[in-house]
Amino acid sequence: FEAKRGGSAATVVVRRFDPTLKKKDRALSRSDAGTWYTIDTRRGLAPHEFGHLMGLADEYNRDEGQYTAVTGEEPAVGDTTGDPAVAKTLATSIRAELPLTDTAKPALTNGADAWGTKLAAVVSPALGEKQGGFSRLVRQEYEKANGSILTADIMAAFTAVGVTGFQENRRLAITPFLYSNRSLMGGMETVPNVPAPPGGHEHPIEPRHVQPFVNMVAKEWQLQSGKADTWKPERR
Repeated sequence: FEAKRGGSAATVVVRRFDPTLKKKDRALSRSDAGTWYTIDTRRGLAPHEFGHLMGLADEYNRDEGQYTAVTGEEPAVGDTTGDPAVAKTLATSIRAELPLTDTAKPALTNGADAWGTKLAAVVSPALGEKQGGFSRLVRQEYEKANGSILTADIMAAFTAVGVTGFQENRRLAITPFLYSNRSLMGGMETVPNVPAPPGGHEHPIEPRHVQPFVNMVAKEWQLQSGKADTWKPERR
């Protein structure tokens, strides 16, 4: 059968690298459903983007509510190592670097890159890219003190200085406060390069990822046989 959607076929632009990135950053080019970069050689890229063509959403770098809505799961506890007093101090230091008011913007006279580097230098040495319990505590301390959502404030700050797409400093500053699933639609890097024991393979694909495709097969089954049926994929 052929699953078709009205209009012309979907178009994917293929390029060597992201032309908006500086030459030294070209290896950071990240493909999406509409644009593929050949320099992006992550093993799970093609099946991940096929998932998008089927209508699946990303399961990485999501706020907690978004993560739960997309995956149907609670995020993992993750890394919990850290001192509550340090979390409070770190939250205060992050807020001090965010240019969220007009009076704070004169600090950006050295440019967005310099400011982003400074913010990343506050977050990254303390948290790295560890998503979990301690980062959540930092976020809670920030939100308790400021009455606003930390991830929203970081994104608003980068937007205010003209950074709206991928940028390394933005990634380093915000990643610890988000959640990623270790499935194909989350951390696509988990797809193994060699068979992993036992059983010779991993399971980076969850039953929920296969459901949209199964729904199409079930619909075609009904058209061909005249018999309605509901199919549900299960891990074996």
